[in-house]
Amino acid sequence: NFPFSETKDCKQKTNKQILNNPKKCKQIKTMAGITNTTILAEISKVSDKIDSIIRTVKPLVEDSVTQFVQNHVKNLGGLIGAYSKCFTSLEVKGREEAEKLWERHLIRDIRLEEQIDLLLDKEKEFDQFLETLDQRWMRELQEKNLEHSKKLFSVGDVIPRDVTFKDENNRSCTIQDFLTEGIRYLVVVVLRHYG
Repeated sequence: NFPFSETKDCKQKTNKQILNNPKKCKQIKTMAGITNTTILAEISKVSDKIDSIIRTVKPLVEDSVTQFVQNHVKNLGGLIGAYSKCFTSLEVKGREEAEKLWERHLIRDIRLEEQIDLLLDKEKEFDQFLETLDQRWMRELQEKNLEHSKKLFSVGDVIPRDVTFKDENNRSCTIQDFLTEGIRYLVVVVLRHYG
């Protein structure tokens, strides 16, 4: 058992009565004050945002993924705000706490279960979209680099000292620039991200 507080729609005296009479109790409210209705609404907003982002971004990606990454990648960032608002409304700090909250509320609410399943499906669709986007982008880069006799590097490759990179300030630099007297090895972490 976990603690419940009474709401206007739920006048039962004990937790056991509340759990055994779900039809009489429309709004089960936790000590934190989060109702199933709130959870449903917040999960629905995130699912809708995922749909909206995919609908907006797909046409932009069709012509050139490279152009999309250079000019429109910020469109993917809206999901961060959607999750932030969801977690704030649910009074949780992150996904793990949100899932624990959802589990506590799944007791007798099939709508919540369906909405969570929908969110998980949307997240999977978004992940697959990003994976496809990444694969297309890598193909475009490989084709472009082959035309210019450039090599793409993979994890574990030994990188020549004269390879040019852009640093965090968008300045050109080489591995050699980082090697000073006494330094024999340099670990380079190359980050590529969408948002």
